[in-house]
Amino acid sequence: MSVQLKFFWLSCDNSEETENELNQFLQTVRVVSLEREFLAKDSQICIILKYKEKQDSVKQNKASKIDYREVLSPEDFSLYAKIRDWRKAIAKTNGLQLYTVLTNEQMATIAREQIITKQELEKVEGIGKSRLDNYGDKIIEIVKKEIEEREKLSTQNKKDQNKKDQMDKSNNEKTTQKEVKSSQKEEKKNNETNRLFV
Repeated sequence: MSVQLKFFWLSCDNSEETENELNQFLQTVRVVSLEREFLAKDSQICIILKYKEKQDSVKQNKASKIDYREVLSPEDFSLYAKIRDWRKAIAKTNGLQLYTVLTNEQMATIAREQIITKQELEKVEGIGKSRLDNYGDKIIEIVKKEIEEREKLSTQNKKDQNKKDQMDKSNNEKTTQKEVKSSQKEEKKNNETNRLFV
């Protein structure tokens, strides 16, 4: 397996979040070397890791993947997929690993709980001030838009169902009227036949 590079930026406002991210990352790799650089201009420390993935970590990650289609309801998975697509675009645009934007579990929690405020979003494990500031508004926008689309679809489905019910009722009434007329004709015919034989 080849040596790869990973950069972590520590600053005063996101050090705990970055520290957690760094610790999670270190559990899955074998560090080859580590360099630290202080950037006075930005008051940040850049940690540069050269690493190789652990063989057992690669096998474990493949074995322990969660299929969120099975875990989430179809509606929640639809929202999860929209957040996932947005995350992929953001990560690609900014040259980030997907999990540094949001983890799969964070996206599942957001979808399951349909989070629409920053206060709720802040309660999701691993979402700190930095993620909240960088991505919070967009995540909330995605969730709200999905909820609105569901409500529109639900309203339309109810209208369609009401229309169908009315048509069924009207058809039933027509059928009933036809049956009554047919029954009346049959009764009249039977009465006439009975008079002839009397």
